[in-house]
Amino acid sequence: STDKVVPLSVGRRSAELLEKSGCSALAFRQCDGIDHTASEEMLAELAMFLEKQLPILSAPSCPPQGVGASCPDESAQSDSTHRSALHQGVCRVELDLDCMDGIELDISSTEIRLAGKQTLAVPWPAPVDIEQSSAKFDRRKKLLVVQAHAAMS
Repeated sequence: STDKVVPLSVGRRSAELLEKSGCSALAFRQCDGIDHTASEEMLAELAMFLEKQLPILSAPSCPPQGVGASCPDESAQSDSTHRSALHQGVCRVELDLDCMDGIELDISSTEIRLAGKQTLAVPWPAPVDIEQSSAKFDRRKKLLVVQAHAAMS
């Protein structure tokens, strides 16, 4: 590696120490020719790693049946699952949701947030241009798909 800020030997030693202290999900990667920077692919890989390792915050996805409710009755908490990908410059996040009633969607350049009856924050696989984003909920599939073009660095 040509990184003059953090020598390769320091990175390797750090990885060894983390593994010895119990970090079983560690994957050390040597990337030649990028100095002390990160590529879009590296950031996407990091985002997917963190999504797998960190817990998802969730709340009941639908209110109990009653006046004005349009979702099935749910007495237990329902964790949303999600998937994300970066392909040919387009970031895509799929979220499994029972419904969108009472849920607000906020799209930022770094993450997607759901607020209201469902609370969730999902990082994009890479920073995005929010001016070129879209979201669509398919009631039949119970799937929210949010897409955006990766921001040009």
